[in-house]
Amino acid sequence: MRLRSNLVAGGFLVAAFAACTYDSSLQFGVGPDGIVPGGSSSGGRPEAKPCTTNAECGADVCIQGGCFPSTAGDGKVNGTESDVDCGGTAAPPCAEGKRCRAPLDCASDICRDGTCQPPRPDDGVKNADETGIDCGGSVAPRCADGLGCAADTDCASAVCKQTVCRAATLTDGVKNGTETGIDCGGPGAPACVDGLGCLTGADCTSLVCAAEVCQTPTYTDGVRNGVETDTDCGGAGAPADKRCTVGKLCLAGGDCSSDGCVADGPAVGTCARAPSCTRTHGGFTCGLGENAEGAPLGTHEDCCTSLEVPGYSEPDHAGKRVLLDKFEVTAGRVREFLTRITSRSDALGQGAKPDVKSWLEAGPAPVRWQPSWNQFLPSDDVGGFVDPLPHPGNGISGAGPMGVNYALSYAIYVYAHGDNCVRPAGQTSFSSPTYWMTPQVLGGLAYPQAARGISQALLDQKSINCIPNALLAAFCAWDGGQLATAEVLQAASSNGAGLPPLSAAFGSSDGGTPTGYTYPGGSGDGADRIAAPGRAANDKTMLGAAGPWHDLRGNVLEAAICKSNAISISGGDIIDRGRAFCGSAAGPEANWFGLAFEGYGYSSSRAGGSSHDGNIRYPEYKTAYAGGRCMRFAD
Repeated sequence: MRLRSNLVAGGFLVAAFAACTYDSSLQFGVGPDGIVPGGSSSGGRPEAKPCTTNAECGADVCIQGGCFPSTAGDGKVNGTESDVDCGGTAAPPCAEGKRCRAPLDCASDICRDGTCQPPRPDDGVKNADETGIDCGGSVAPRCADGLGCAADTDCASAVCKQTVCRAATLTDGVKNGTETGIDCGGPGAPACVDGLGCLTGADCTSLVCAAEVCQTPTYTDGVRNGVETDTDCGGAGAPADKRCTVGKLCLAGGDCSSDGCVADGPAVGTCARAPSCTRTHGGFTCGLGENAEGAPLGTHEDCCTSLEVPGYSEPDHAGKRVLLDKFEVTAGRVREFLTRITSRSDALGQGAKPDVKSWLEAGPAPVRWQPSWNQFLPSDDVGGFVDPLPHPGNGISGAGPMGVNYALSYAIYVYAHGDNCVRPAGQTSFSSPTYWMTPQVLGGLAYPQAARGISQALLDQKSINCIPNALLAAFCAWDGGQLATAEVLQAASSNGAGLPPLSAAFGSSDGGTPTGYTYPGGSGDGADRIAAPGRAANDKTMLGAAGPWHDLRGNVLEAAICKSNAISISGGDIIDRGRAFCGSAAGPEANWFGLAFEGYGYSSSRAGGSSHDGNIRYPEYKTAYAGGRCMRFAD
């Protein structure tokens, strides 16, 4: 059934319905309504006029020998038809090019200048196979939201529901709207995963769009993507040469070439210079000015800063530049070392313990390391003994406990007069270990020690002391370098000639008069006299334009790896006090360790003459007036 319209008197448009059906009465000899040519109908209607041609019927049509009113299919323009057998109210609509009087005369619904026009997707009507006005179907553009549709392909949103185009959403499972991929890409949409469509890098989770396809992240694509923590570096499984350099973003030590990611302090979440400098206290508190617990850091420096020693090379590291740490090792850096070793042991299923010995034995061994030193490394907090001690004397004998709680407190394994690592009750003003332990730990030792009078934060800032030479050397190896050699300290100080006079540091005198440094003071704790590295403004050593290195003259004496028994320092203060680098005993042990320069605070008479040089060379040697610094190597 098709709706048609005609103009009637008065100009009104009248709609009429005309059924297009096959008339079964049009059989041989039978006309419409059952009229038989030359006879009468069953209803008594007049008989049809007989005819042989259309001409005999006038306006009617000759059909099977009788004149009947015009109908479609008679090959003539008659009735309401606008062209032969089409148009009007009874005939089917006309094809393109046929005559018409109104749009409904045409199959395209387009009548222009009396002729039916072909349908076009811009003619303002719904025609051909369009599902909306000038949209949908096989030719016209897709329909906007809210217009008709027969399939998803009819809609700009590609979503047709209940014959209506629906608005695009980010959950409709199709690529539509401004999306560059299915429910992803484009303004407001989540980024697309690798392999989906894109127009720009912002459309992709990888941030890399090439040939309108999101690319898989690589370590050479110039953007931070995938598991990377910074541009083309870091992340789980990053190759060694793709770990991030100092200052780049990180989440864990493994993201960084230094194996250190700053956990707190001024550069949190960035790669540290070395793994030990990842905490505020002892990691970023070196240099001038005290830093009370909780106070701003001010102008303090990174304690792992290292400076190149110009003109100096190490045969053990041929072709490498040699760098010497600007500052002495702090207690806080050693704490980070032991914390990381504990985490390693726990991850390996060995229990949460500071098993430095197992870490070192897992290799590779540090350069110039002696296997006999391993026995002097801790494997637990309290466990592990060396029995008997190899260098007894002056009351030192029997088994030596090597656990961290003993190695960094009162346990002495080789004699050194006035070691001052012990803290019995009532004698704390002479005791100076800088590695803080809880009162419970100190009170639970075999020889109970008094609680500290200085907070952990302030002790962590101070230079480490009361640490066995072997443990200090292991720390420097873990920290990416090695314990400084006698030769590099000699080179940096121009054979001692470049050292500032001791009297310039905190007003101390070369005679050891106790007029110099104490901080925080009034604590009743002997560690007051040990400074955080860099606090003495005038204790700076320059090598030409290189430097300055701090505290080479004062603070703690510095343990150094010896290479030759022939090393000596000439001139003035150092030779007078017997502070040559290495021990003077014969045999291979003479080439192990020595002490560099002055030390034990900037105000103690123990700065000279009390170190028993013959014992300094042993890996188990430790005193409150000895610490050290690391050296490093770079391309």
